[in-house]
Amino acid sequence: MSSSKENYTEFESECLKLSALFGSTSIILADNMFTNFKSFAKEFGAMESIFNGIVKKYPSNSLVQEYFTLDPEKIDMTNVMQIPDQIYSVFEGKGISNSELKAYLEIPSIRKLKEEGAAAGLFKRLSYACMIVAVIAKKILEDKSHEERGEFFQAIYDCAEEIAKTAKEGWFGLGDAVSKNEAAILAKLKENLL
Repeated sequence: MSSSKENYTEFESECLKLSALFGSTSIILADNMFTNFKSFAKEFGAMESIFNGIVKKYPSNSLVQEYFTLDPEKIDMTNVMQIPDQIYSVFEGKGISNSELKAYLEIPSIRKLKEEGAAAGLFKRLSYACMIVAVIAKKILEDKSHEERGEFFQAIYDCAEEIAKTAKEGWFGLGDAVSKNEAAILAKLKENLL
């Protein structure tokens, strides 16, 4: 099956397009960026080269080739946070009008993440909102029976894991290679994507 855009609704296509970006960003946002600004900046800075490495690691996977990109021609960066913002609104008890997103948020595994995210602090909420986009993409591909999906979600996890190891955490980068919050988000990604 092709990953061609005509097989997906506009919402599904957007989730797929953003799944690699937000699966990775969920790790970066796991910690408070104000107390860990150096590692936050280093992890974001490394994202493009890590994406390029993932694309080389999975050369025959059409999903990886299509969606592991930060190319502004493929991702509208002015509107990139629209879906995570809507999920974050749900965390705050606000309603949303996107009926497709509402339906995905009621799938038991995604609803569980939604409830955990709603109970989390500010940055962890952002992390959960980004992670949920990747988990929705998994459900979309399961529903479409896309044969490359397993490898695609392994690639998202590999990318997130590599980003987590990019910078030492804590004050002045003297802490662990992967923070406790990053390890917790990696575990959630593994549980929900693999």
